[in-house]
Amino acid sequence: MSLPSIMGLAAVLLLSFLLMSSIDRKTKRKLAHLTRDRPSLDDNAFYDLSFADSGIPRDVVAGVRAIFRENIPADLSALGADDDFSGNFQVIWMLDSMSSVEVVVGLEKAFGITIEDSEAERVTSIRKAVELVWSKLPTSTREQSA
Repeated sequence: MSLPSIMGLAAVLLLSFLLMSSIDRKTKRKLAHLTRDRPSLDDNAFYDLSFADSGIPRDVVAGVRAIFRENIPADLSALGADDDFSGNFQVIWMLDSMSSVEVVVGLEKAFGITIEDSEAERVTSIRKAVELVWSKLPTSTREQSA
């Protein structure tokens, strides 16, 4: 490869990186704007606010949130249980084009379950993810938690 070709490739890569960084910053700002008037919630506060009366154990809810935190490169602490990922909050998937797949794979591994593509498509909020995971756990696990 000639020096001009290498320099041209380097310029393209640099421009791509700068463009992606700009998009990433804008996307994170949009997410921050959507949650600007909300408090940041740790797992306990999130559970108490949204799942305390659900019969779903705290560790399941915390585990699902952890998978989202690990796979989405943004602060999700002010995200509510029912914020719609197919509506205003679809912005979280724009931060990483593979994050939706990584979330599903992470949930499967963490909880030892299998999520079909059609089920994954219906996960449009953290609540729906939690409820799907809970419904997929073996009956013996669910009975132990009750």
